[in-house]
Amino acid sequence: MPEGAMSLGIATSGISGSKSLLVIMQDGEGNALDYFVNVAESGHAPDDACWDSALEVDFSTGKSGSASRFLEGGKWVWYEAEITVGAANVKTDGGAKFNNTIDLGALPAAAIASVSITPGVPMFDSDVTVTAEVANATEVSLSYVVGSGSAVKVAMTESEGKYTATIPAQAANTVVKYTVSAVGQDGNTVESETGEYTVMGEVVVYDYTKLVLNELNGNAKYIEIYNSGDVEVDLAGCFIRKDNDAEGDVAIPSCKVAAKGYQIIACSGYAGSNTEIQYPNGLSAKKAVAIELLDPEKNSIDKFETANTIENKEASYSRVPDGDGQWYYAAPTEGAANGISTGVIGRNGLLVINEISGSDKKVEVYNGTDAEIKLEGYTFEKDGEVKWTGSAEETIAAGEYKVFEFNKNKTGAGYITSGFSGKKSVSLVLKDAEGKEVDAFIRGRMTDDGTGTLVWGEQSLEEKAEYSFSRISKGSWQYAEPSLGAANTEAKAEIKNN
Repeated sequence: MPEGAMSLGIATSGISGSKSLLVIMQDGEGNALDYFVNVAESGHAPDDACWDSALEVDFSTGKSGSASRFLEGGKWVWYEAEITVGAANVKTDGGAKFNNTIDLGALPAAAIASVSITPGVPMFDSDVTVTAEVANATEVSLSYVVGSGSAVKVAMTESEGKYTATIPAQAANTVVKYTVSAVGQDGNTVESETGEYTVMGEVVVYDYTKLVLNELNGNAKYIEIYNSGDVEVDLAGCFIRKDNDAEGDVAIPSCKVAAKGYQIIACSGYAGSNTEIQYPNGLSAKKAVAIELLDPEKNSIDKFETANTIENKEASYSRVPDGDGQWYYAAPTEGAANGISTGVIGRNGLLVINEISGSDKKVEVYNGTDAEIKLEGYTFEKDGEVKWTGSAEETIAAGEYKVFEFNKNKTGAGYITSGFSGKKSVSLVLKDAEGKEVDAFIRGRMTDDGTGTLVWGEQSLEEKAEYSFSRISKGSWQYAEPSLGAANTEAKAEIKNN
């Protein structure tokens, strides 16, 4: 019998139980789908000329009055039975068996194509509907276990080839396991793989906009995420995308980042101790790279992107300050607040801000190249405003230093028209004539001035007035003895950045 075909279940009404009989069911194209035959001898095919033979079973005079079929050893067998038109067949005690029953061949086994649950993430206050796509089944049931309890078995209801059953709502954090079983037309039972879900509690809505990529280190191979908000955020379901390849998105497992806290993502090749979250791809300190953080709906939260650059083995790509700052080179601070910027990414080998004296109100710029640099059009931006613009006469010779004075009352060559305090937050950015950042010294962060406006210069910081802020080893900022106009001296103390 063809898979999925209809079959005769009972032969009665309008036919004779005392005469030879052949009943054939056909499809719309005349193909035989099923048949019933009652003749004297076993094994006759439906087209044999045997219809005048004596009956094997005369079911017209018996108490049953019907010929009904039953599954027996993988074959459908006909018996004399009760009349049950429109209902399941029922065997009758003493009902005769039709020995000439035709062997219809192997019957199809049940096949479970898929099992799914709705909702996909069950909550504590919702029932769960289990849906199974099953073929060739005579019976489908759902078994489920709640926690460490006993299995509960329920029949599944069929509609358009899909079977459904319901698991009642359970308490938050309860683990539920479930299995679908199906009895095939061949009489055998098959089972699905065991599914499992954990019931969720009250929905927590996280503000993913408070998350930022805060530090990337291609040398030590890690990505740092910072939560700038005032409440924790779970990274579960967020994604890391590298080099704008959406097909290669990597999901981040559940991990809660505390308010004003940090989370390290260990890239391939990472050798540190923060291995809670593993990222299978690498991270380069000198190749072009784009790293993007996305929320569970794959909306972009934050992105870092840079072209090929000279490898800086002493620095990370860092936001200075944490969270809302611009990207600079800075000393690695894995899992902690970022330090003072040590250079502009991709601008190695140009002018650098080399020393700043809060006591003398001066800043020194060093030309580390082998050629004179003309400063016409260059600018110093102090706390976001241009306070000096270079003239045609201003230059810095190769390997030499130029000292500028902070003075609110003076303008022109060598003067930055602004004050400077060594104990307040500050942003000092040097830009070239095209407006590109050349170097920056950023300490602390912008704070509310009391009117709702964020400004520099309001945050109080530790000051060691006897020292200058000085670049020492590989561009890192530390306190040192003043040496304006000359090479910096050895470090005396660490500079606190918050």
